[in-house]
Amino acid sequence: MKELKHTNLKEKYASLEPSNKETNGHLYILNDNIVRIADALEEILRLVKKDQEDSASRQRQWDAEKK
Repeated sequence: MKELKHTNLKEKYASLEPSNKETNGHLYILNDNIVRIADALEEILRLVKKDQEDSASRQRQWDAEKK
């Protein structure tokens, strides 16, 4: 049977810890950026829907005035 080089996972992954922290940091930054983009898109959609509703309302009003 093969002898294990590391007796526990902490020792085994100790050398990976700094790069792992860096990757996690980048993932947090990426996640924050994605959330900001999603929030911005949501606001854009809200404004577009509001504008469409306002435009439709104005159009109905103009159509009513023409009659």
